[in-house]
Amino acid sequence: MQSPHSTNNCANSTTPRSSSSSTQQQAPKLSSTPIIKHSHVIAPSIRNLINQIDSIQSRSDVSDSQKSNLLGQLMKSFPLRNRDLKKYALIEQSAPYTRNLIWETETYALILMCWKPRTDSVIHTHGGSSCWARVVNGEVSEKRYKMDPETDEPLMLSQEVHEVGSVTYIDDSLGLHALCNPTNAFSMSLHLYTPPIRSSTYFDANDREMHVCHMKYHHKHHSTST
Repeated sequence: MQSPHSTNNCANSTTPRSSSSSTQQQAPKLSSTPIIKHSHVIAPSIRNLINQIDSIQSRSDVSDSQKSNLLGQLMKSFPLRNRDLKKYALIEQSAPYTRNLIWETETYALILMCWKPRTDSVIHTHGGSSCWARVVNGEVSEKRYKMDPETDEPLMLSQEVHEVGSVTYIDDSLGLHALCNPTNAFSMSLHLYTPPIRSSTYFDANDREMHVCHMKYHHKHHSTST
């Protein structure tokens, strides 16, 4: 999500690690550009991924839970190369991280998030969407929370560091979470939302309240949704 604050709570993260790959890929060179809609020439591998997501989403012979399982398997197993994602690896000097839209339809959004060193998101929900996040470069730490009924504040349940190839899943039934880059290098994570996330609620550490946040993209490459 595009957060109004960065809590910087991952600076000294020492947590369990999850990975399906023992080799960390070299971070691509990132560039900083204005918030614009880009012309879109899609790498064949990314086009293949989009086609497979479309195929799963259009199936009428499987249940929603089966579609979810198929999408999760796809996010874990699909071969990705950093060079195919390089054109989406864009940062903003004023933002701790960027949400760069690769592809969006009425039923899903595929986003590359680029994390500067030692930056993080606020604690947030997912607005009724299902979300898969796959680390494609560096490391991403995830903290999971539930709302404490006594304090009306998030209570941390777990913390885990995900390495290249690791996929994590969350929806609102599983609680809230916050993501961060706990390293001194850039990180990237590929996110699939079904349906596209339009708004969510986040916890403001300053006033200790939950607030509504309307989602925005720093860079848009393609969208067929209204």
